Amino acid sequence: MFHIYQKAKNNSRRTIVLLHGTGGDEYDLLPLATYYDEDAAVISLRGMVQEQGMNRFFKRLSAGVFDEEDLMSRTDEFQKFLETIFQQYELDLSLAVLVGYSNGANLIASYLLHVNTVVSHAILHHPMVPHCFILPDRQHTTNVLVLASDNDPIVPTHQTEELCTLLNKTNHQVTQYLFKHGHQLAPLETQAAKNWLLEG
Repeated sequence: MFHIYQKAKNNSRRTIVLLHGTGGDEYDLLPLATYYDEDAAVISLRGMVQEQGMNRFFKRLSAGVFDEEDLMSRTDEFQKFLETIFQQYELDLSLAVLVGYSNGANLIASYLLHVNTVVSHAILHHPMVPHCFILPDRQHTTNVLVLASDNDPIVPTHQTEELCTLLNKTNHQVTQYLFKHGHQLAPLETQAAKNWLLEG
């Protein structure tokens, strides 16, 4: 998976992994990583699926309808990528923070539901329910923050609630914040995420 890597500063052991939304690239969320933890190492990915010239992390059949077979394949690919790249850069995957927006958040949600994850934190900005295949028995628990809006034209509120329910069923520790700024990444939302990460 194509990515860029930035080394940690001041002996930080944390790594922030960034996954952009539809039409974005590996540079989109870099300011967010700096804002959340300026000392952490950063790995930022580019979605390798093309949809009308836009980068995505997995295929969809139509707006809001995911190609679940492709999503499961991409989830497995993402798992293998994380294990390989953290070993390559000599980083600690158990201290990783996965940060995704929209399409990127959906891939992370799939990873959290389907894989026996070892990462410490995940921040999901405006995710949907990726699928209902879950792995309830796991060895590790991830602290998950789900951020959404009750007036999001792309992600209905019931999708947010259902995702939180599924994540809880897989024994993750889930916190949910609901805002009123549509599908965008607004300052109030990112400030809440930063505070949550500092507290955790």
